[in-house]
Amino acid sequence: MSTAQTPEATPVPERASAAEERLRQVNTFTISLLQQNTLRDLLSSIVENVANLLGYEDCVIYLRQGDQFVQMAGFPSVQPDFALRLGEGIVGGVAQSGKAKIVRDTRQEPNYIRDDFGGLSELTVPIFYEDEVIGVLDTESLRVGAYGQPELELLQAIANIAASRIASALADKDRRELLEQLAAKNAELESFIYTVSHDLKSPLITIRGFLGLLEKDISAGDTERTQRDMERIRSATEKMGGLLNDLLALSRIGRMFNPATELRVGELAQEAVSQLAGRIRDRGIHVDVASDMPVGFGDRERILEALRHLIDNAIKFSRPEIPEDEVEPFIEIGQRDAPQDMVFFVRDNGIGLEPRHHERIFGLFEQLGQDTEGTGIGLALTKRIVETHQGRIWVESDGVGAGSTFVIALPRQAG
Repeated sequence: MSTAQTPEATPVPERASAAEERLRQVNTFTISLLQQNTLRDLLSSIVENVANLLGYEDCVIYLRQGDQFVQMAGFPSVQPDFALRLGEGIVGGVAQSGKAKIVRDTRQEPNYIRDDFGGLSELTVPIFYEDEVIGVLDTESLRVGAYGQPELELLQAIANIAASRIASALADKDRRELLEQLAAKNAELESFIYTVSHDLKSPLITIRGFLGLLEKDISAGDTERTQRDMERIRSATEKMGGLLNDLLALSRIGRMFNPATELRVGELAQEAVSQLAGRIRDRGIHVDVASDMPVGFGDRERILEALRHLIDNAIKFSRPEIPEDEVEPFIEIGQRDAPQDMVFFVRDNGIGLEPRHHERIFGLFEQLGQDTEGTGIGLALTKRIVETHQGRIWVESDGVGAGSTFVIALPRQAG
């Protein structure tokens, strides 16, 4: 008689337990992502969860900005503005190839870029969205050989889940920035319309007033006063013509743009000085252009125009009738060292301006003196030209009598 044997319980394979643990980690990670509303919170959550859930000692996420990948979040720390080009280091190599990489020993890896953490092994995976690498997830360990194929597959799965949320957060960020820009443009347009209507009305009032006087003076046969009235009317019409021409030039910037070519700022500065030579000579101003001016790319005609406006502004506000014991009026055009940008300046020893006016003077029709020559659009034009090059412009002056330095910073490569 045979005895029934109770079958022994089949042990759960270790591989099944590992798969369940992996699924739990991925689920926890996914739930955490859904709770984040901003790009900053999302990226911070990704690196913290990767480090805490998987026990990694260092985790960093990079996002693509142009042809660079910029460090955006890190655990336990992040290096703000640290960027790598395509193909540079392990991160740049993974971004370029689109393939994950394990470095068992960073001391044997020629492309490894050592940082403060000083990891001995590294695991890096691409973040894909719609067949494009939009970022890179990078981890390091203080142990040699800390990562293998299971860790790679898990980190890549996490990167794949994070990709759509990152893309969505980036789109939201771009949308918010666009709405803010539109609001700012609307406010600028309202101010623009008010200012233009006010400044165009002024010469019209002058013309209307002197037409009445002209009629009386002609009737009275007063030739001298008639000539004076006509001169005032002519001056007013010329002012209006100048305003309209400058407004037309302002409206064209951003719409009419020349192809980017090599910019040799020194040559452009010399050309601008040559174009203004008559006014410079009449004011007795000494002009010095540095020999080591920067070289980059951009719209040559627009940057020449910007330099011409700045030099013209320096001429306009040179100190008149400087006593003999003082230094003669001068304009210096030079450059400042900067790793990413071309930075150059136009400096004068003219009347200067108070710090409270440093922003105001770049506004439309802003003139600090009632008797100032010109239309008050030159600096606004210059600012618009610089901004269309993704650059910055600012003024430095310690106050009245201290002179002024107008500084322009432009990307060396055209944006």
